[in-house]
Amino acid sequence: MLLDLSINFLYNFMFESLKSYDVSNVKQYIVDRRNNKTFGNIESYLRFHNKPIKPFYYKSGTGPDAIYSIAYINMHNEERIKTNKDFYIAGSSGASIISTLIKCKKNNLKLDTWFQELEKDNLLFYNWFNLFRDSYIMKNFTIDDFYCDEIFINVLCYDIFTNEFKIMFFTNFKDLDDLCDCIQASCFIPKITNKNSVYYFDRFFALDAGFIDYLFNFTYYITNENYEENDFLKKCYNYLNSPYKNDFSRKILSSFLNNDKNHYSFKIPFKQLFYDSTKSIEK
Repeated sequence: MLLDLSINFLYNFMFESLKSYDVSNVKQYIVDRRNNKTFGNIESYLRFHNKPIKPFYYKSGTGPDAIYSIAYINMHNEERIKTNKDFYIAGSSGASIISTLIKCKKNNLKLDTWFQELEKDNLLFYNWFNLFRDSYIMKNFTIDDFYCDEIFINVLCYDIFTNEFKIMFFTNFKDLDDLCDCIQASCFIPKITNKNSVYYFDRFFALDAGFIDYLFNFTYYITNENYEENDFLKKCYNYLNSPYKNDFSRKILSSFLNNDKNHYSFKIPFKQLFYDSTKSIEK
């Protein structure tokens, strides 16, 4: 009981702090998980790893439209393979899943097979992601199957001791568990994308960066290019043709910040979205 009260206090304190926070003071960093090093810009990270300068793109959270991008990747896999070494890619929330898939070294991702074998649909997000993590990522890949030092996952981090928010772009993951834990941190909306009210990652309490994007139209200076200049990414993230017409992200964040409790049971037809997205892309 005391633990629940403490968690609820932290939960409320964190969000009230964010609503009134001066986002001009939010610092942005790149965090190398494998080497436990923090960098203030992409150039210093690339110098440390002796990697070439390439465009560094960022895509904010996509909500269920991420399924459209997954379907696009599945259908245009050869193009993904040809282009995925041409850039560095960062993503938050649902886009963190897309960034990970784009930077996979394997030729055949078998996404259509996994969705076909998905027995249940109309799922809560955290039920779907747990299935995606356990029965797709963990069963089909190792960390060496990804360009893990070229995947950057954006997390809004909160330090309760200093009452400070930071934007962390985590990269160079230690193993698959580390990568998936970071994706969950990037997608974390309490009670919606996770059963818990708080999520702890890399010494911080984590939140979906969509909160800061939604509240403040936040500007990222770590990334340096517009993803729309890349033809593959532009089409992959083109949600004008997405069959999902409900603005899930905005609806969820709005109701959440307004303390509407009814959205906790919001279910999404992920499997049907994959097939509807595939049909839409084929047209």
